[in-house]
Amino acid sequence: MLRRSKLLILLCFAWSECLASNLVDTMDMTNKIKCLDMSPKYRKRADKLVEVEVDVTIISISSLNLAKMELNLDLHLSQTWTDKRCMFRLLPRQEKVVTLQGYGLQHRLEHLWIPDTYITNAVSTTQHPAPQPQQSTKVHFSGEIQHRVRLSLTASCPMNLQFFPFDHQKCILSWQSYSFPNSKVHYKWANNSTLRFQEGEAYQESMMPEMKLRGFRKTSRVVLDDNEEKSRIDLILYFDRPLGYYLFEIYTPAVFIVIMSWFNFWLNRSATPARITLGVTTVLTITTLKANADSNLPHTSYPKAIGLYLWVCFVFTFAALIEFSAAAYLEKRRNFLQSKMQPSIEVELGVQVEIDSALRENAMSLLLPMEKDDIKETSETEVRTRKKSYMSKKMNDPKLIEILKPSIADMYSRILFPAVFLAFNVVYWGFFLLYSTMHQEL
Repeated sequence: MLRRSKLLILLCFAWSECLASNLVDTMDMTNKIKCLDMSPKYRKRADKLVEVEVDVTIISISSLNLAKMELNLDLHLSQTWTDKRCMFRLLPRQEKVVTLQGYGLQHRLEHLWIPDTYITNAVSTTQHPAPQPQQSTKVHFSGEIQHRVRLSLTASCPMNLQFFPFDHQKCILSWQSYSFPNSKVHYKWANNSTLRFQEGEAYQESMMPEMKLRGFRKTSRVVLDDNEEKSRIDLILYFDRPLGYYLFEIYTPAVFIVIMSWFNFWLNRSATPARITLGVTTVLTITTLKANADSNLPHTSYPKAIGLYLWVCFVFTFAALIEFSAAAYLEKRRNFLQSKMQPSIEVELGVQVEIDSALRENAMSLLLPMEKDDIKETSETEVRTRKKSYMSKKMNDPKLIEILKPSIADMYSRILFPAVFLAFNVVYWGFFLLYSTMHQEL
């Protein structure tokens, strides 16, 4: 009898020590939390209003796709709410929080009510199941529950690219409940003033160098969705577009191509192959540059700032080619008129005109009346023919030699083209840089 009593005392002492230590099996411990039992009644939302506090930690924003107008990023989404059904009594030396994580305990989440939160403007959302499900659920003894999950998502981000690349963009991420109205599930931000980056802001800038995150804003509102008022929270991200890439890769080459087209004005007009080759090459090069600049941009109904600049550069290179064509034609016409004004030819023509006039007067006095009528008809026909060739006479007028001076066209172009292009650049850069400074919203 005494041995049995000692054995019973030892068993009770060992059992109490086991309960007081951290060696208690987690499955046994979680079974003491009612909301984690297998009963389906805990899958339902609590009868009272549930306030869900949301916090976001951004891992990285990988890209802002202009062609698809989408934002790609990875983040940790944390939701915290209170469910009195999950309160449990603390055991001696037991931690205040029970963590459910990994394949071993993850199945118990099927019996725990979790808000059906979704991102309203998400195109695709992906969780990370390997090597372990990258999510965890912590149950506090007071009934507070924190659910944290890693998401890779692509969200739609409508953008106005009219002032590209001087534009400022904003992308909105919105969370709300899929099923419950605002009277049952209400969302709010855990912290409105901060936005955490897992690897820091310097890492974020290196991940997306084409855009710079200028700031953020967190808001909450009530929206009408499916004839119900639902609580929604928004994370608004503001982006600036650095001009460095576009200055070095697009604007600077375009300027040098336009300047190269002006070399035609200094080349000899007789060097026709060289001038044509240079003019066509500059036109084709600026066209290729414009096509490359538009390749990653959506086809919009409105012009973009970068497209306007390249279009004007194309006009300047094409105008330089047209100027050479006009100067070459003037040179050809001038040479033709000069060939008709040789001195020897002029003397021969003058003598021939005087002989023809004398012979005509003598012949007219000897002709019969009928023959005079025939000559009169012939003269009228010649007059009509001359009237029809009035434009030809004007174009063959020797006086045009004083007017047709191809060198003047090249001389004026050497001054006019650079002056107009410089004025355009002053207006263009002044306007868009001023716009970029004045339209920064936050």
